[in-house]
Amino acid sequence: MVSLRRTAFRLFLITTTVLGSAAFTAGPANAGGCYGSSCNGRNPQGLCSADARTAKSVTTPYGVLVELRYSPSCRAAWGRILNAYTNDVVVVDSTDGRSYTATVRFGKDAFTLMVNDIDPLQAHACGGATSPDFRCTDWY
Repeated sequence: MVSLRRTAFRLFLITTTVLGSAAFTAGPANAGGCYGSSCNGRNPQGLCSADARTAKSVTTPYGVLVELRYSPSCRAAWGRILNAYTNDVVVVDSTDGRSYTATVRFGKDAFTLMVNDIDPLQAHACGGATSPDFRCTDWY
């Protein structure tokens, strides 16, 4: 009888361990973040910046770097401007019509909110001061 209880208890422990670990490992890589359209208008910091990379970039005549940042796990993009001047802007545009703008208020950089970048949608970033300094990345 004791042997039967021990066997049943061991089986219970094995089952709970296997099912419990499956519950903790399942789910998207960006758990707690966003994905595609649920990223629209959200701040990339803390959500999608961990695996972000620069998909496209362009430099203005005054040395301001405009980047289109992309997160593969979130499938979202945003614009970032570096080495910029106060009141320079960065804009991210999506082929679905969404657009977000950020302005350098202090320091030398700024970034926009995110747009969905799941195919067939594409995005690009534009930035700088006013024309002729304003430049845009290629679409991605």
